[in-house]
Amino acid sequence: MNGHDINLLSNRNSFLYIEHSKVNVKGNSIEINNAEQQLSIPINSVLSLILGPGTSITHASHVLLFKYNVTICWMGENGLIFYGQSKSVTAKTDNLLKQIACYSDVDKRLNIAREMYQKRFKEDVSSCSIDELRGKEGFRVKTLYSSLSSEYGVKWTGRDFKPGQKGYADNVNKLLSISNSFLYAICNAAIISLGYSPDIGFVHTGNSLSFVYDISDLYKGNYTIPLSFKIASDWQKDNGIDIYKEIRRSMQERFTKEKLLDKIVDDLEEFFK
Repeated sequence: MNGHDINLLSNRNSFLYIEHSKVNVKGNSIEINNAEQQLSIPINSVLSLILGPGTSITHASHVLLFKYNVTICWMGENGLIFYGQSKSVTAKTDNLLKQIACYSDVDKRLNIAREMYQKRFKEDVSSCSIDELRGKEGFRVKTLYSSLSSEYGVKWTGRDFKPGQKGYADNVNKLLSISNSFLYAICNAAIISLGYSPDIGFVHTGNSLSFVYDISDLYKGNYTIPLSFKIASDWQKDNGIDIYKEIRRSMQERFTKEKLLDKIVDDLEEFFK
């Protein structure tokens, strides 16, 4: 992908979430209609269109969205679960071939996994195996959960959430699932837009979003995890807060302010330089 393509990607908004609406196109804009409002948004300003429950989208919308390399993602109620995505079939394959070459080489594959860990935790893991990396990562994340639980005064008994079982999880677990799902959508859209495959992971394997999980793990500790604990804490002080809307709003603001898309682009380019 050339520099022009990368700039076009970086200058887009990270995601647009829509539920209980009809999606159509008019000219080069996305038209969103529901009982409360009608919105028109330039199609080339969005990287990922995230569709929640009660949403219908026309064939013409799909065609134009793919033309502008917009990834379409489907999610469950309030973004609690990521179901899947659609993507254009016209993406270039140069970066995909680099990704496959690195995955196929045992040493290169392990080195990329180490680079991912080092980027997150600033620890020398040059002699660690993939299993050792996973063990270290698990310990680090558990420690982060415990630290944020103390900082925000939010009870934490572990990561535990089952989509579809109403009332099963506490707020912080629900928020983590929501925020992670949106982060997956953003990383997935960036990966596809740059011509990589979401299927070919270096730490995670055996899933159609393996590389999405690899890349999203780079940012959870700075974005989704602390935001989830903060909003859970805010709800404890004022349980009138709509935590689902608040996590989406907070993530969108944070992603935009800190230019997360630029970071994703830079990190992907660095791993496969």
